[in-house]
Amino acid sequence: MDASTLVMLALSLSAFVYLTWRSGLQAGLDGSREGLKLFMTTAPRLFFAFAFAGMLQVLLPREIIARWLSDAAGFRGIMVASVAGAITPGGPFLQFPVVAGIYSMGAGVAPIVAYLTAWSLMGVHRIVLWELPFLGARLTFTRVLFSLPLPLVIGFATRWALQTLGWPRPPL
Repeated sequence: MDASTLVMLALSLSAFVYLTWRSGLQAGLDGSREGLKLFMTTAPRLFFAFAFAGMLQVLLPREIIARWLSDAAGFRGIMVASVAGAITPGGPFLQFPVVAGIYSMGAGVAPIVAYLTAWSLMGVHRIVLWELPFLGARLTFTRVLFSLPLPLVIGFATRWALQTLGWPRPPL
């Protein structure tokens, strides 16, 4: 068990104990049942996301990852990752297993940070499906215009920090 698992275990147990103390055992059991229902609805998504991430690790040769997304790829790696992050659809259930798989294959820290920043801020699918219909073209255009350079800026800032400060490649 790693630290994040232990933290989630402690939070869950604390919430159960508090809920049971405050409202009785049935409330604690109801909360646990709701958590189990949520798990059952998300488990298939997680399974298929991890399966897809595993397939990508076999489909994409390490040489391609090294050429296009490693730290040695420099500007090209950050640029490719930024564009890929903006055009890649899917929520966190898909993205984080895929990103973890690509990172384990040798993708650099700065390109990964640029990818995640672009995916978070510039997701074309979210802009088209959600932002434009709800916020309108003017507000959406303004937000996108000012957000556009951020994946590159953050990617290069990450690259600079890693090189200047001598930070090692973080493990997964």
